[in-house]
Amino acid sequence: MAHGHEGEAGSYPLKHVEALQIQPVQPAASPLRRRESAMKDSGSQFTTLDLQESNSSSPLVDKPNGHENHFRGPSRKNSLVSVETKYKPITYGFWGPRSPPSLSPDPNQTANTGGSFKNWWGWWHPMFLMYLFFVFGVVAAFGHHIFYASLHGTEAVDQFQKSRYGAALSFVAKASLMASVILAFRQQMWATFRRNSLSIDAIDSIFAVIEDLTVVRWESLKTAKVAMFLAFIVWVSPLTVILTPGTLTVVPSVVTNSTHCTNVRTLNFEPEATYDWRFPEEFGGLIERSLSLFNTTSFNDRDPNRFDYYTGAASPLSLAATLAAYTQSPIAKKDVAIDICGAGWNCSYEISFVGPGYKCLEYLGNGEDGYAPFSKKDIIPQGTFGYLANAGQGEYSPTQIDADIGGIPKSPPPWSPYLGAFRTEPIIWIGYATLKDQNSTFPHNSSDPRWATAFDTSMFSCTHHTTEYTVNFNYSSGLQKAKVTNRKFLAPIMNTTFLPNVDANDGTKDNVSAVPVEDYLFPQNTNKYRLTAAYHSLGLQLRNQLNGTVNFTESGIPISNTQAAETKLINPVGFLPIPNLMQGVQNLYEDIIISLLSNPQFLVVAWAANPNNRSGTFADGPSWPCQKSRNLNIFHYQVLDLWLVYGVFILLSITAIIFGLKAVQQNQGHFKKNRFSAIVAATRGPDLDSVDWTTDTHGRMAKGVGQTKLGYGIARQGVGERRGSYVGSGGDDGLGEMFYRCEVD
Repeated sequence: MAHGHEGEAGSYPLKHVEALQIQPVQPAASPLRRRESAMKDSGSQFTTLDLQESNSSSPLVDKPNGHENHFRGPSRKNSLVSVETKYKPITYGFWGPRSPPSLSPDPNQTANTGGSFKNWWGWWHPMFLMYLFFVFGVVAAFGHHIFYASLHGTEAVDQFQKSRYGAALSFVAKASLMASVILAFRQQMWATFRRNSLSIDAIDSIFAVIEDLTVVRWESLKTAKVAMFLAFIVWVSPLTVILTPGTLTVVPSVVTNSTHCTNVRTLNFEPEATYDWRFPEEFGGLIERSLSLFNTTSFNDRDPNRFDYYTGAASPLSLAATLAAYTQSPIAKKDVAIDICGAGWNCSYEISFVGPGYKCLEYLGNGEDGYAPFSKKDIIPQGTFGYLANAGQGEYSPTQIDADIGGIPKSPPPWSPYLGAFRTEPIIWIGYATLKDQNSTFPHNSSDPRWATAFDTSMFSCTHHTTEYTVNFNYSSGLQKAKVTNRKFLAPIMNTTFLPNVDANDGTKDNVSAVPVEDYLFPQNTNKYRLTAAYHSLGLQLRNQLNGTVNFTESGIPISNTQAAETKLINPVGFLPIPNLMQGVQNLYEDIIISLLSNPQFLVVAWAANPNNRSGTFADGPSWPCQKSRNLNIFHYQVLDLWLVYGVFILLSITAIIFGLKAVQQNQGHFKKNRFSAIVAATRGPDLDSVDWTTDTHGRMAKGVGQTKLGYGIARQGVGERRGSYVGSGGDDGLGEMFYRCEVD
């Protein structure tokens, strides 16, 4: 019995479907077979359609208006199944809120139970994949973070390789997160088709929007907001690959390590006390040098009257002192930075030693008390001297007696008991003037009205002491910087007081007098005498640099008569001393002392780790604590920036998954896929044959065809429009979910 329904494509006669029961078919009898088990789960049933070859003349749908039987498409020759093959329909299976009528089960099939693992896996596997992609993406993001965190602060080596690893992790995270978003998008796409009737152009747009952004239509944006939002997430996802690798940068930095350095030297003046120039020691083929030169009264070792006495400073000491004064800093041994720090490194360390030092004190008198060798009246503005230094009072005389070569006295013994005695250590007296305003110009001459008020006048004195030093050495870019961080004056080297204008008359050519005489230091006290001689030689270098004057004529022209003008103590602009000259004098002396380290041939140069062992010129000495540093490029990881990017896309992925799960619910529990078979099943609606699907050479359909409205849901057999109050309503003649032509929602 036939019934008809008037559709857009014309009247489609309905044929009664024969036998809604599943008929057993031998496997070899059917080239095309589609079978699914009847299942009952929570009150819903799923029945299957077996398409099997039959000689029955009962088609799925009668030929409407001369059309031949086919599944879809305007042409029979383009259909998937030849028209010569006829099928006996049983029914199409679908999931939906209403189950098809109960059918007699196939006795050859076993019903699946809802609790079986196979059913559970078949139901949850697709959604589990969406979760798995998300979890894998989050794990990759954390792996990216851990990898960059492990590189943070380390030296930037193999930068390209590290960058590639980071980019790979970023790509894995992006691909995994977007895979979950794409799966969610597909669910929203099918849910959108169920909810709304869309034009073919809009359906094309939604299907292709992930691959081709140019196909976006206003209708799809308006109707499928969620799906298009998810597509937008997919399109902006490459930002993760672009932005996250940039969170690991390379920056210049100074890396500092507390470690040990080799070849660190210090000063130890004790070997000077026991040194005998007659028996020099060799280190590395070089004879070690004392700071002092000595004369002798006899070359006969058995002469009971034989003794050595001081005559002056050694020439290597004078050279080192002159270089230190003129270069205005301690001189350094050649390649000392490499020897100590190592190639490519900077380093710093501290050493401590005891040596000579000048203790300077401000002189508060005016110099008219007879104690100072001059008065402030000699200093400008009252006098003419901008700098006046008297550093030779009480100086040891290098000529002690009429002598032959080597200092052997011409006269036989006994000689004066004061021969070679250290009577005192000279006190350094310095008076100087500085401009009150260092930014003001120097007055032209004494006739300038500013002359009387433009200067500050000062005086101070310095006495020679044994001193305990702490010195910090810093080697940077191969340059040495030495700074005395602490000095402690222990005791005067000579505990006597110089008596000016008092002749000695003691049988020597040294006319220096001092009291008390019993504190004189005689050559017979060999060890102490030789150590004091070393201190005296060093002090002599400073006194030679300081002694002299800078005199200003009436016309204001400076006339220099001192080596101090070539040191850091005299400002070359105006030829006046530096403002804090007293501190400058102490610093200059310390520069000379530290410069001894530049020549390991000196007796006083020893290993810092073992000061009792003289270093000589040997390398690979014992190690000494130091701070090593170097400028290098390091990796810098910007944690916040990476997690801002990943955090946004992880949040968007979570949002997409929520939309996807909601869409699965709207799709009656189906997790939809975009496989070929799914699309074929969705487009098997017979009334789609009325649409002109032909395209031109550019792939464009005929004008107006793209505006044809299609719906998606459960369609009736042979009917082109939706039946039931909502999409998905079923019945005993339902064909399943498919696209169908529909002009109304």
